[in-house]
Amino acid sequence: MRDPVKVVYSDEGCAFSTWRNVMIAYFRESATVERMRAFRQTQRELSKQADPVGCVIVSALHSSAKMELAEDTRSAIVDAIKAYEDRDLCVSVVIEVRGFVGTTVRALVSGLILVARPKYPMKIFGEQEDGARWLFEKMYRGGPGGDTRALIAAIEETGAKVPPKR
Repeated sequence: MRDPVKVVYSDEGCAFSTWRNVMIAYFRESATVERMRAFRQTQRELSKQADPVGCVIVSALHSSAKMELAEDTRSAIVDAIKAYEDRDLCVSVVIEVRGFVGTTVRALVSGLILVARPKYPMKIFGEQEDGARWLFEKMYRGGPGGDTRALIAAIEETGAKVPPKR
């Protein structure tokens, strides 16, 4: 039996969950201050787990998603990146969007990472499988660890909580 996904928050544009010792953040629309509050709540749920912990952030933004983040939202994102630097943590960011929107999202995320300067490993990927594999390699330092396919199933379950754009 597969470990359950605990959805902490979902709305019309994102869903956040925990699965084992991994937090999953799935975005189909841009971050907002309200969404970042929910993100932080999910971080607090994850903090109940023993180290090592990981986080997968998936950006599967709609092509119509707003690409501009307000200053308070950018600040909330940087605060979230810095929040758990005392933990044995790593973060995988999967940007599934292609074309101009994907390039914009990668540049935005890279800039936020540079501003926050996390003390833990954080890397951007284009595919869930690559991001999940790297996450487990970092979390378990190459030793036996997580099940990449099970994590991808948990990511998909979390993403299914966000209705597709019509």
